[in-house]
Amino acid sequence: MRTTIRDIAEKTNLSITTVSLVLNKKPNKIAKSTKDKIFKAAEELNYIPNQVARAMVRKSINIIGLILPDIQNTFFADMAKGVEKEARKYNYRTMLCDMDNDEQKIYQYLEMLYQNGVKNVIIGASDEGNVNKTLFSMIKQFNMNAVFIDQFIEDEDVSCVSVNNEEGGYLAAKHLIELGHKKIGCIAGNEYAKDSSERLAGFKKGLKESGIELEDDMVVHGNYTLESGSKCAEYLLKKDITAIFAFNDMMALGTMQAAREKRIDIPGEISLIGFDDILFSKFFPVSLTTISQPILDMSKKAVKILIEGVDKDIFQKETVLFQPKIIIRESTRKL
Repeated sequence: MRTTIRDIAEKTNLSITTVSLVLNKKPNKIAKSTKDKIFKAAEELNYIPNQVARAMVRKSINIIGLILPDIQNTFFADMAKGVEKEARKYNYRTMLCDMDNDEQKIYQYLEMLYQNGVKNVIIGASDEGNVNKTLFSMIKQFNMNAVFIDQFIEDEDVSCVSVNNEEGGYLAAKHLIELGHKKIGCIAGNEYAKDSSERLAGFKKGLKESGIELEDDMVVHGNYTLESGSKCAEYLLKKDITAIFAFNDMMALGTMQAAREKRIDIPGEISLIGFDDILFSKFFPVSLTTISQPILDMSKKAVKILIEGVDKDIFQKETVLFQPKIIIRESTRKL
């Protein structure tokens, strides 16, 4: 059976109130020797705090719910690692909720987290656009504290941590232009996804500054998966192009696979640039030139905003926009 505070009280011959004050770290004037006695007994009896019971009293729990679109995408795996590492510094645990690219799961996860006393959540961007009125209504109904990461939301009173996607697209365009490329294809995300439209806008801006117009048939839309990148690349590789900008590294990897199957050399025949700088992009068959998002710093900031709001019991809207940078590797070359 689970060890309770009553068991520790009996073992130490102290009152339940005294034991509870010490183990729950409540303000008290209890002698250090008594505290040490309680902690020793708790260790000997393998006492584990009942977090759900605590939540019923505090109306919250020291757990951050992290809802991500697809943990198979290394970008979100890196995000989860960053959130979990930072949360531990504040004595918080992380409950990972993987939507597996099923948009309906976000509502199920919010309800599950609420039922288990979790009211602090970090929500990652989805290519399909999981940000809608229903989502915000649930967050408000459940009295949850939410920070959105990798997405920028203007119309709602929520905190967001993201990267300057338009600047990232602009950097990709300028790099390819500097290498002499003019015939360029794009593998974008969902056409309704804000991050994708921002990257595309920045890319078009960079091209336009050099007098290059991006034709509509040079832009194809994937869903940020390796498979969609491969499928989109099959279409673009039939075009008269010298370079491809994939809007994330997973689709860039899919492009490499499609090129290899067609015996098209990267970067000999096609230069390729991605977006994200996921951990293993440097270990792709050809190390990937990419636009880097500081995902660990973004994750750290999202946790900090959430925890500071909990500590102050005041949540004010905060928007943090990180700047991307280009990482030049072997997948792009000068014409």
